[in-house]
Amino acid sequence: MTKILSQLLAAKEPDFRLGVTKLERASGHKSHDIRLTSDVLAATRAKLAELNLDASDTTGPELYQALGQKLIESDKELAKVLKLEPLEANFLDDFTAVIKRLTHNPNCFALKASVAKKLLKANPPKKAMRALGYRSLDSMLKHESLAGLYASTNICETGAWHKNFEASYKKLTPSDFEERSLAITPLTGSRWQKLAVSYVETHHNALFSFNEIGTLVLLPLEDYQPGMLSAMFLLTLAAANSALATSSYLRLNQVKSDFGKRVASAAKEELSVTSPIGHEKLNWQTVHEFLTNSGDSFEPQFAGEGQSLINPADTLASLSPTLAFWRGTSHLAHLANNEAVSLNPLDASLNYINKLPFEQRITHHFRQNLWHQFWQRYLQAEVLGEKLLAGLRLELAGPDLASELIDSGPMSSEDVLVA
Repeated sequence: MTKILSQLLAAKEPDFRLGVTKLERASGHKSHDIRLTSDVLAATRAKLAELNLDASDTTGPELYQALGQKLIESDKELAKVLKLEPLEANFLDDFTAVIKRLTHNPNCFALKASVAKKLLKANPPKKAMRALGYRSLDSMLKHESLAGLYASTNICETGAWHKNFEASYKKLTPSDFEERSLAITPLTGSRWQKLAVSYVETHHNALFSFNEIGTLVLLPLEDYQPGMLSAMFLLTLAAANSALATSSYLRLNQVKSDFGKRVASAAKEELSVTSPIGHEKLNWQTVHEFLTNSGDSFEPQFAGEGQSLINPADTLASLSPTLAFWRGTSHLAHLANNEAVSLNPLDASLNYINKLPFEQRITHHFRQNLWHQFWQRYLQAEVLGEKLLAGLRLELAGPDLASELIDSGPMSSEDVLVA
């Protein structure tokens, strides 16, 4: 069973097997790895049966093709249920309203707009200025939204410019941040259509996620192909989760002397903490979700209420009985000849719209969610959960609380799961 789970996760061996042994010992030998594997296999068999496939003799390419067809059917249903027409002039506004309703307009800890504009003034985005038709930087900063400013720099500026701009984050302090609603901003009109077209064609992506400013930006679409609405829907929900998790990370790090450096890291890379399984990482979204469910909210830095992450696949499935197939598929995959075929709808939609051959298929999102499931099960064990909480207090909650913990008794290096 552990071997199957290792294959699904594409885990590094023998680190994974040794790590599971350690986790099982710490959690009282509850066989969480075996239970998770059994649940995944049973749920996957049931989903294949819904596709009229037999898990015992279905090949990877056969399932891959069937999922593509299912995705197209779902995409049509999604457009119907949400009453969206992707090429209509008001599509992005209507789509944004749907996402805001489904995410319940959550709060986030984000860089103040005034501070962000000061940073831009100190690092003039000249290529973005020309592309937007401005001669004066002050005029651009005055008339453009923060979402538009960041989007234009992502499209127009060079890697060297971004490196310099992100370096300026290292001087930020917690007072440069504020609590405000997560912003989901559509950029519409002919000017943005012209600016976005080449970027979307090249990167196959019409979504920007700027977690440090608590903002998601949607670019206009010039054309539409089947599967694109599903991909946008699922990607935007996943991006909202990422923004909320980054927000909780920054809240917790307010007391750190290197807060600015942590902001710079959070802006450009996926956040994680070290785990006891070899070189594997514990994704910060997993930590975030654990904190919201643990009853230990680290107030006042991070209050878990209202911050629970949304499951994109389950949200999709909840919209219509026709879409119910995708419920519970976030972390599912079928192993055929030791090759994993993801049932995650985001993987399926990206595979379809990018016309990827079976050998180049995307499995990232299913694996990320399976790791999430794996760790949630082990962290729910009292000993491991308490170790994580103790590690977070010691490493993230500041010198005063860390001293209090150290004074309360000895703590070994194995008691701290974060580096």
